[in-house]
Amino acid sequence: MPQAGSAPRRAPTEVELEVTQAVLRGLVHALGNRTAAVIAVAGVLEPDAPADAELVRALAAEGRRLHAIVRLLRWLSPEWSARAEPVALDELLPDVVSLHAHHPELRGVPCFAECAADVPPLRLLRTPLAQALLVLVVGSARRAAAPRAAGVEDAQVVLRCAAAGPDVRVTVTAPATASVLSPADEYAAAARHLLAPNPWWEDDRCALRASGDAAEYELRVPTLAEVRRREKG
Repeated sequence: MPQAGSAPRRAPTEVELEVTQAVLRGLVHALGNRTAAVIAVAGVLEPDAPADAELVRALAAEGRRLHAIVRLLRWLSPEWSARAEPVALDELLPDVVSLHAHHPELRGVPCFAECAADVPPLRLLRTPLAQALLVLVVGSARRAAAPRAAGVEDAQVVLRCAAAGPDVRVTVTAPATASVLSPADEYAAAARHLLAPNPWWEDDRCALRASGDAAEYELRVPTLAEVRRREKG
C-alpha cells in the first residue's frame, strides 16, 4: 500500500511551472511542424496555375491543425480568462487531454476523458481550472508511466466528471505506486494553489486517495446554480 508523505517536495508554483513549460515546449514543437508543412505545401503551388484540389485540401487541413494548437496555447496564458465565467466540462476536458498529448515525456501514457451527460455547468476562473486539471493529469501520468514501462499496457489516466449534489465531482485516476503522497501530494497542492482565487475554494475540495492498485485525485467544484445561490445568501 502506498505510504503517505508529510509535505510536498516542491512548492506549488514550481510544479505549475514544470507542467506548463513542458507542455508549452511540446506545443511549440507541434507549431513548428505544422508551419513547415504549410510552407512545403505552399511551395508546391504554382502562382499562375490552377490550384490543385488535393493541395488546397492539404492546406485547409494544416490550417485546422494550426488553429487547434493556438486554442491549446491559450489555456497556458493566465491572461486569457481573468474573470469567473460559465464553464462546460464536456468542452473543457477534451482540451485538457489534448494538452497532455503534447507533453514531451508523458504523451505516451494514454489519457481519456469521460463526462456524464447530466453534468451541470460551473462558474469559475476558467484558465486556472484547465491548468489545475492538467497538473492532476500530468501527476497521474507520472504515476502510470512506471507500470507502463514495466509492460502493463493498460496503465493509463482516466479523467471523469459527474454531478454530485450541489457540486460536480471530477476525478483523475491512474495506477497507484509507492510514490503516492496524500494529502500533501505536490500535484494536488499545485491544483489547490491554482484554484484558490475562487471565493468558494476550500483546500479539502482537492485530495488524492489510494485504494488497492489505483490512485485517484478528486476535485469537487460547486455548480453554477450553487455559486449563484451562495451569492444571493
